[in-house]
Amino acid sequence: PVTPAPIVLGAGPGVAGVVERLRADGAQRVAVASWLLAPGLFHRNLQNCGADVVGAPLADHDAVLDVLAARYRSAVASVSLPA
Repeated sequence: PVTPAPIVLGAGPGVAGVVERLRADGAQRVAVASWLLAPGLFHRNLQNCGADVVGAPLADHDAVLDVLAARYRSAVASVSLPA
């Protein structure tokens, strides 16, 4: 089963609250799939949410790097510099 927990840091139950509720409901293992692009405060918060497994940031994935490079090339190509 999948339980959305969109709040990583701030007001609301957040990921840690969802993990706690899943444990109280009998979940033996909890995994968190992260959509974060880079390590940092939000990812550290996920790592400390009480889950058994937390997905790594996406920025190192080749597909993400390919999209970023393509968008950069497109942006550079669309800029006209004065002569």
